[in-house]
Amino acid sequence: MPLAILVVDDHSIVRLGLTTLLARSDKFSVIRDAPDLATARRILHEIQFDLLVCDLTLPDGSGIDFCEELRVSHPGLKTLILSMHDENLFAERALKAGAVGYLMKDEADSSLIDAIVKVLAGEIALSAGMQLRLLQRLRGSKNPQQGLASLSDRELGILTLLGHGKSTKEIAFELTLSQRTVEAHRASIKSKLNLRTGADVAAFAISFVRPTTGARQHEKKA
Repeated sequence: MPLAILVVDDHSIVRLGLTTLLARSDKFSVIRDAPDLATARRILHEIQFDLLVCDLTLPDGSGIDFCEELRVSHPGLKTLILSMHDENLFAERALKAGAVGYLMKDEADSSLIDAIVKVLAGEIALSAGMQLRLLQRLRGSKNPQQGLASLSDRELGILTLLGHGKSTKEIAFELTLSQRTVEAHRASIKSKLNLRTGADVAAFAISFVRPTTGARQHEKKA
């Protein structure tokens, strides 16, 4: 039976590319898209979907947080995270939050349909390299996590909001934290990433949220 899929991504060209790719397959009957989580929530109340293909960072929240939310509100819905961010940092976090797969955007053209078929069949969709790393970890690998991998989920969330241009006050309001707590998290982020100043943290956050933008800024400085 043809299946229904909802694509959530804040870039219109990405949504168009993904929905066009999915429409070429006769496996899917309903393909809808949303630019943010608020729109996705509204559509999910109107239509029953089999799969959600969701970006990691969105204007109004995190795809990983959305996975946790959907475990309660839509327990039968499977979620595949599709992101530009390194799977080494986020794939395991996404799985723990309830996602059934993690795919890098640069692999979507060749792997998306296969990944969707896999997760709808009850399997987990990860790259071969990520599967190997998780297996090594389960076997007791002692490789230390450094840099971004050492940040807590809360610190990663705050780093993402900083990258979207949010101030300490705005982050505190959005996450229901005190400004002092947010500042403490920022200090921890700076220390773990070996950054010298608050400006360095802000610049890194922008490159983290939008890697291509960060690369262009680096090229200009060079």
